[in-house]
Amino acid sequence: MILRQCRYLPCTPFLFTPIAAVLPTVLYESHLKTFKFWFADAVQDGTHHNNELFCRLVTYDLSDRGPAYQLGCRLGQQGYMLLLTVTPTDCSLWGGLREPITHAVLTGAMELELTGSVLPTIVTPVPNDE
Repeated sequence: MILRQCRYLPCTPFLFTPIAAVLPTVLYESHLKTFKFWFADAVQDGTHHNNELFCRLVTYDLSDRGPAYQLGCRLGQQGYMLLLTVTPTDCSLWGGLREPITHAVLTGAMELELTGSVLPTIVTPVPNDE
């Protein structure tokens, strides 16, 4: 990462984030080879792309492809490796198997949902203090 100082605000440094780390890769699902594997007491969908293994995190209707891409961008800004695949009827968000968010979603500790049709949100359960 490169640390640079802004010319107009000399006291405020900011970081440049590489674009590849922010934008999820978008692929046609028919171009991928998928496989099934057992994790978190369920059969999961997996695939590989660029020497990385991915797991399907969530599937949305095709009309929600834009908000799903926004969600992928938000997660990408946090450094997560993601894929977005599209079919004629739906789109899916896939997370790298080495990513902690993938394990959190698959075990039910975190949900990825789209609110409305504009802004995606990341919902995490609130722990009970009982």
